Amino acid sequence: MWQAIDSGREYLGKYILWLHEYPTEEAHTLGFKKRLFERDNFDRTGSYVVEFQNQLAGTMGFGNPSRDNSVDVGYWLREDLQGRGIMTRCVSALINMAIVEMGIHRIVIRAATANLSSRGIPERLGFVHEGTMRATGYVNGEYMDLEIYSMLDHEWLARSTNA
Repeated sequence: MWQAIDSGREYLGKYILWLHEYPTEEAHTLGFKKRLFERDNFDRTGSYVVEFQNQLAGTMGFGNPSRDNSVDVGYWLREDLQGRGIMTRCVSALINMAIVEMGIHRIVIRAATANLSSRGIPERLGFVHEGTMRATGYVNGEYMDLEIYSMLDHEWLARSTNA
């Protein structure tokens, strides 16, 4: 995983808030294990590896579970694999699992305004754009705006039924 992240550090570092907290392989491994441990202490979180042609392509997962039965979905994909629909299909499967199997009511995706590839995923999946959170993400010493998208369980189920 470290190789995929480190080789894409320049691109990924523009948008991933936690990337610069782990500048070395050892720091990343310890930080990743810590995040997994923290997430495993909740019943509505988890991280998943995305593979393409038997190679690590990225990760996706749940975060920020709330008492109102809502979770965030986050993801990243190697820059050289973008534009093939890989992450859109993976996120679709993750959302379906969250709603159908886990009973999640609301899914939220936050994407940097400048990250058009990441924003395209919730847009293609039919999420509602709720608005822009101004200067809320802090990466590389700069604040960035985040676009907020959401999907409710009944919207997803209706979309899946009509597809």
